[in-house]
Amino acid sequence: MSGKDLRTLKVFTFLQILSGLLDFFGVIFFGILGAMAVQGIESRSSGGKLTSILQLFHLQNMTLQQQVSIMACTTLLIFILKTASSIFLTKKTLSFLAIKASNLTSLLVEDLLHSNILRIQMHSVQQFTQSIYEGVNNIFAGILANVSLFISDTALLIFIAVGMYIVDPVVSLLTLLLFISIAYFMHRLLSIRAHAMVS
Repeated sequence: MSGKDLRTLKVFTFLQILSGLLDFFGVIFFGILGAMAVQGIESRSSGGKLTSILQLFHLQNMTLQQQVSIMACTTLLIFILKTASSIFLTKKTLSFLAIKASNLTSLLVEDLLHSNILRIQMHSVQQFTQSIYEGVNNIFAGILANVSLFISDTALLIFIAVGMYIVDPVVSLLTLLLFISIAYFMHRLLSIRAHAMVS
């Protein structure tokens, strides 16, 4: 890939990260909505943090039903925008990589056709097909696309982790330990199964 192509891929990845912020804000609004629901069930006045949030959005003078309705619609809208933007960006990223894979495949086939006939006859058609078409496709669709998605998903996890740490450091650390434990046990389980299949 040329420098321009790499810059384009970085732009798509950066846009995916920005779309991840919608998930971050969606989780925040969902948490606010949950706090308001608990407040309504317990029939008590808003806490300090919740009151500040309601004042920030100029909702403090509305009824609880109106506040919940507005926050629920806002949360739903955020998640819809996140889903739509994620689908759009993923489609654009994969289309871009597919075009680049096609261009590289054409160059490789052209180079092969201009090479020595003895070199061509040394390998079967199936070998050339697997090496050129499947190899290039695995590089672009299997590696580059997944790396781009991995970076954007990792950024989203960092956003959420930082947000949780700001709200409640203890809960965020316990959540982090929980996910690390799950990842460790999943790794151990898959390793055992892989060794069993090999042996």
